[in-house]
Amino acid sequence: MTASTSAQMTCIPLDGPFEAEIRAIDLAVPMEAETFDAIRHAFHQHAVLLFRDQDLTPAQHIAFSRRFGALEEHVQIQFPLPGHPEVFIVSNKSADNKPVGATNCELCWRSDHSYHALPNLGSLFHAREVPEVGGETLLPTCTRPMKSCSPCMIFAAW
Repeated sequence: MTASTSAQMTCIPLDGPFEAEIRAIDLAVPMEAETFDAIRHAFHQHAVLLFRDQDLTPAQHIAFSRRFGALEEHVQIQFPLPGHPEVFIVSNKSADNKPVGATNCELCWRSDHSYHALPNLGSLFHAREVPEVGGETLLPTCTRPMKSCSPCMIFAAW
């Protein structure tokens, strides 16, 4: 197994206001510190990163996620991945007339716990199955609006 290096990796800004795609990286293989530092820098610059065509086991997903910091188990305890409580299942499928994951999450789900006084850094999603058409995810950011506010206005908001 060859380690992924930042020399192979590219970061391509996407059409949205703050997201980018990371190409030529395999998150399932060991990663040099320099490579992860480049990913962390891209995350801080763009806020949302897309890694296409990744074939990760739950353990590999968790290991990569932990490089960003400690993981938190989701407050909704009914849909963790068995054996991996750090992985929360979101799905529109059912088995035996029971949902296999949290459903209708677009209506109320806050993946980053932004309602906490000190929210999480973010969330790492691994889509196992996506529709050919539709399925878009809305990803709002408050960074740009906050940067346009005066310090007094920001202080008043707190």
